[in-house]
Amino acid sequence: MNASVFYEKNSYSVRLSYNYRSKSYGGLDQGGQDVTSAYGQWDATANWDITPQLSIFASAVNIGNELIRTKHYRRFAGWCVTRTERVTASALRGKF
Repeated sequence: MNASVFYEKNSYSVRLSYNYRSKSYGGLDQGGQDVTSAYGQWDATANWDITPQLSIFASAVNIGNELIRTKHYRRFAGWCVTRTERVTASALRGKF
């Protein structure tokens, strides 16, 4: 399930999204299958076109730092768990 709201006016745009993912099964790896627990997360992006050739962009994924657990089975190590955390990025973009 995904839901988004956004606002755009002149050279500005902002988007806020909520994404829910149920338990899922990934690929087979080293004799076992990856299993990701159900989780929900908030993401956001913003953009400002300073000029037609230059813009500033910012993005945040998993704003609430929701715990995303993926279990991987390793033949010799047993189960190990990967934790995914908040990711942010910003950029200055130019068009030539």
